Amino acid sequence: MKRVGVDIGGTFTDLVVLDEITGAVERTKTLTTPRSPEDGFLQAVADRQIKLDDVAHFLHGTTLVTNLIIERTGAKVGLITTKGFRDVLEIQRSYRDELYNLQWDKPKALVPRHLRLTIDERVDAHGAVLRAADVAETRAVVQRLLDLGVEAIAICLLNAYANPGNEMAVARVVREIAPGLALSLS
Repeated sequence: MKRVGVDIGGTFTDLVVLDEITGAVERTKTLTTPRSPEDGFLQAVADRQIKLDDVAHFLHGTTLVTNLIIERTGAKVGLITTKGFRDVLEIQRSYRDELYNLQWDKPKALVPRHLRLTIDERVDAHGAVLRAADVAETRAVVQRLLDLGVEAIAICLLNAYANPGNEMAVARVVREIAPGLALSLS
């Protein structure tokens, strides 16, 4: 039996195979295929002539998303959040690299301000819906983001961990207006 480990990185896919009987270790490196990461992995498997039936353990890791965030090369993302919380990404009060350095430059927000739009909804910390997401307002916000050319929408509403109902309602509107658009809920 064999153990296989794979790391799909931004440039290369590294594969390591350990033969549990002989102790032999084989390595291979292939080019990563960002649009279809499994292709680089499957190429590495083919290069090493690994029979997947012989694999007892498989470990997988990737730095694709880490690289995407560092390099800021991902899709143009729009964010829909609760009214009054548009600038939380910009304020960044929860973490500072240099707590007492007044000259510290915080990193740029992952979503620029003009692509962070709000809806007037509210769920309290216990999950009670204080104000339901309004469908007409949500449609207008989604359309505005589409008009701004977003390729994906993230929905992150206050206290959605306690009750995701408003987020799910917003997601239904996004799927209705732009069914093929990438969508992520908090």
